[in-house]
Amino acid sequence: MDRSNGDFERRAQSVVQLIISAMLVWIGFTVVDMGKSVVRLEERSAQTTQAITDLKVTAAALSASNAATAAAVAAAANVNAARK
Repeated sequence: MDRSNGDFERRAQSVVQLIISAMLVWIGFTVVDMGKSVVRLEERSAQTTQAITDLKVTAAALSASNAATAAAVAAAANVNAARK
């Protein structure tokens, strides 16, 4: 009877070791996947930041262009008013 208890105990320990090993492998793969996700998010964040910067530059250029156009229209209106 002692021998069968020893066999059972060894098998139970082997099953526990297998479960722990499987959990460690799963955790390892999960950490790797999360690392890849973080890298993708960082790339998207950098792209978004660059797009925002580009939009700000474009908006500033358009604002300057609109101001120049408004000044030209005002000057033309003054010229037309002076002719009348």
